Amino acid sequence: MSFHNLLTGLFQGFVGRLSDTFDRKFILITGFILGLLIHIPLIIFENIWLQIVGVAILQAFSISVVTPNWNAVLGDVTEPKTVLLLLVL
Repeated sequence: MSFHNLLTGLFQGFVGRLSDTFDRKFILITGFILGLLIHIPLIIFENIWLQIVGVAILQAFSISVVTPNWNAVLGDVTEPKTVLLLLVL
């Protein structure tokens, strides 16, 4: 699990800059679709340890695609007072 959290943290900086360069909606939808498609190999194939590691890496990447973009979209459409309230909760 710590490997998954480490990769999520490492990918977020890259994806955050990517979302600032390109359209945030496109990157966000791509992350959601990637997150949905990741689990298909787990259904098709049997328990292969290399496959499970690969799926964990792809899942960490998809989470790191969605999280900074979602926070950026929330920051774009809400007032600073509301953002502060949401961060405290």
